[in-house]
Amino acid sequence: MSGHVSHRLTQPGLRRAGILSTLVVAILATACSNTTSLPSASTSVTPSPAQTAHPSATPTPEPFNLLAGITVTPGDETAAAEASNTLTVDVLHQLELSKPNANFVDSAYSVATALAMLELGAKGDTQTQIAAVMHAAGVTPEQQAAAWKQFDASLLATAHADGISLDVANAIWLQKGLPFDAAFLNTLSTNFASPSSLVDFNGNPQAAAALINRWVSAATHGIIPPVVTASQVQPAKLVLADAIYFDAHWMNQF
Repeated sequence: MSGHVSHRLTQPGLRRAGILSTLVVAILATACSNTTSLPSASTSVTPSPAQTAHPSATPTPEPFNLLAGITVTPGDETAAAEASNTLTVDVLHQLELSKPNANFVDSAYSVATALAMLELGAKGDTQTQIAAVMHAAGVTPEQQAAAWKQFDASLLATAHADGISLDVANAIWLQKGLPFDAAFLNTLSTNFASPSSLVDFNGNPQAAAALINRWVSAATHGIIPPVVTASQVQPAKLVLADAIYFDAHWMNQF
C-alpha cells in the first residue's frame, strides 16, 4: 500500500487483497523527558476499577498542545506522503538485502507514523536521526507531526469514501513513577488519538506485556498474535505502538 493516496483505493469486482495488519512497537529503555515538575499519578489516590487495570498517565491539569497554531498546507501534506513513500523504498531495500529474490508487500506508513510521534519527544542527536530516517531534514518535529496528522485524516477519509476497512490505532505505556512531559502526552492524545497508560514494566512485566498484547489483538481485529514478552518489556520505560488493520480490493489484479 502506497503511503500517498491520490486515487481511489479500490475498484468494484476485483479480487480482495485480504487482510493486511501491520504493527510498529517502539520500546525505549530511557525516559523521554527528565522533567520532574510533572510526576506520575500519585499512589495515595484510590483508583477506580478501570484505572486499576491501566490508569491514565494524562495529568489532571490540561497541558499544552505542541501542535497548537500550526497550519498545514496541501504542500506539507504531500511532502509527508512523499517522505513516507521514500521511507517505504528504504525499508524495501533492507528487506531485499535480508532475503534476496523474495517477494514483499511493503509499506512504511505505520513506521513513519510512530516515528513522527516519537520525534515530538526527542531532542539532540536522537531527533536529528529520526528526521533523517523520515527524510524530513529542515522540518521541525511539530511541523512534521502536524503534517502527519492531516495526512492520516485524509487517508482515512479516502478509505471511508471508498468503503475500505482501514483502522489506525496508537497507544503509549509508561513506567509508573517516571517523570514525563505532559505536553508531549497531551499532544499525542489530542492529535493521534493515542491514550497513555501507566504500567509497572520493572515490577510486573508479565501484566504489562499482557496489557500491550491485548491492545494489539483488539486493534488488529485479532489478526496479530502477541508481539512482546515480559522479558522484552521489563527494562523498558516507555512503549509506543502503532497498529493498522486494512482490508480492501487490489487496485490492479494480478
